Amino acid sequence: MVVSTLGLLGTGVLLVLLGQGSAQQSLLTVLGFRADWVTLHQGFFAVWVGAVGLHLLGRIVPALRATVAPRQGPSAALPGRWIRVLWFLAMLASAAALAVVLVQADTSWA
Repeated sequence: MVVSTLGLLGTGVLLVLLGQGSAQQSLLTVLGFRADWVTLHQGFFAVWVGAVGLHLLGRIVPALRATVAPRQGPSAALPGRWIRVLWFLAMLASAAALAVVLVQADTSWA
């Protein structure tokens, strides 16, 4: 899942930086099918959707049990809450920074 996420994000950023003309130039041809950066990005998206779907199916029920189900006793609070909050805030800040940079670079796509 990590590799497909990094590939999807990396090819997406690369598409913006290359621009529409350069991103659609053929990289290679296999069995009569042309592959370019857009095709590679679409392939990473297909793999990412499958990986995220499987990951979600495997994690949603235990996560809901741990967070939604009422807990009793001295271990009622989940450990590491502040670390999760800090990671989430760091992710939001980096996503906002990347969005600002990419919006400034996105001049060639129609």
